[in-house]
Amino acid sequence: MSGPLRVTLVMRCFVVNEAGRLLLMKRSLSDPYKKGLWECPGGKVDTAEDLWCAGIREVEQETGFLVEPVAPLTYVDNHVIREGKYKGNLYVQVIGVARVIAGTLRLSTEHEAGVWISYDNVFLYDLAPKIKEAAIALKEYLTK
Repeated sequence: MSGPLRVTLVMRCFVVNEAGRLLLMKRSLSDPYKKGLWECPGGKVDTAEDLWCAGIREVEQETGFLVEPVAPLTYVDNHVIREGKYKGNLYVQVIGVARVIAGTLRLSTEHEAGVWISYDNVFLYDLAPKIKEAAIALKEYLTK
């Protein structure tokens, strides 16, 4: 099957506070996609938007925090979507690390809980699989 490339591009951020703790968000139990799993905030990149602009926007929408980048972007995942409305799209997820510069936690409807934890406790949570891989890959930036 050939045709134009269709891509679903997602930018996520591990958010770090002034105490060096990481924000994990629990997906809503009513969400059909990875419901109840823990992740870092993020979402789809919009047209004419670069990765960090998307990450900053998504973090603010999902958490209420204004953040700034503190580490290089890290490629985490790509695969072809096999079902649903984006079936056939190439899915690319990129994750970076950002620190809070303003705001207070305000959950969006996509999540039912948010927790600040030390890096050592990240793996005690039921993480979305690619978030777990990203946390391992980004250890040097998440434990500074």
